[in-house]
Amino acid sequence: MEKLNYRQQAILDYIKKYTLDKGYSPSIKEIGEAVGLASSSTVHGHLARLEKKGLIKRNPSSARAIEIIDEKKRCAIFAWDNDTDLYYMHDNGMIDERIAKGDTVIVRRGYVDDGDIALVSLYGRKMVRRIYRQGKEQLLEAESKTERSILTSEAKIIGKVVGVFRLFEDEVINM
Repeated sequence: MEKLNYRQQAILDYIKKYTLDKGYSPSIKEIGEAVGLASSSTVHGHLARLEKKGLIKRNPSSARAIEIIDEKKRCAIFAWDNDTDLYYMHDNGMIDERIAKGDTVIVRRGYVDDGDIALVSLYGRKMVRRIYRQGKEQLLEAESKTERSILTSEAKIIGKVVGVFRLFEDEVINM
């Protein structure tokens, strides 16, 4: 499968979450607002590329008719509540903790204790890192030899990672 850029992955993740929460797909305007795109034509362009890659199917007669084709990623979703998010790993920043690129992590939104593994947003980029608070700053510690840790006051902590799913030979395993 062809790699997705950051924006395409964000759009796909948002469509999946929205559809699971509401039972129908989001509108073009809602997608744009969720991923920070003001232009509906830009959203349409990203959706066209996702459709060309075979990840979604759109019905041109309806603004909300977006069907997710990637069933392998959806099969890990068996329980969902309003305090839980799923995040598809885009890097190997936590590989030493056995969380790898391509895994799906389950995130419980809310407070995270120092030393916990958390989903954070830094300048619009989401990542999974171990969190340590140092005054007004947070240390986003990578558990990998290839990723650097980051000390910042700009990170938004979304929630604690409470589980990991990995697809292996078309079966879902829980680590």
